[in-house]
Amino acid sequence: MKSKARRIAEKWVKQDKVKREPRFVSEGFVFMYPAKGTDGVDHYPVIWLTRRLPSGRVVHEFMCGCRGWWYSEKDECTHVKHLRKQIETNMEKAVAG
Repeated sequence: MKSKARRIAEKWVKQDKVKREPRFVSEGFVFMYPAKGTDGVDHYPVIWLTRRLPSGRVVHEFMCGCRGWWYSEKDECTHVKHLRKQIETNMEKAVAG
């Protein structure tokens, strides 16, 4: 199942010949990852979004500007996996004290 962030991004990108207005998705953090590819890009933005559902549950979603994320069925790429691992490791350290 696609994340809400993915659905919003795909809809926004597909708008042809329509003035694209900025779209608020949710609160979050933006990280820049160095690109290893040869497509002329130096860095990719990786975004960590946090949404609170009406039920009170908090959902964390990730977006990336690389091709791997756009073509992924799971909304993941190497950059998202790395960021998620770093976040989990830091949270475990914070809980451990």
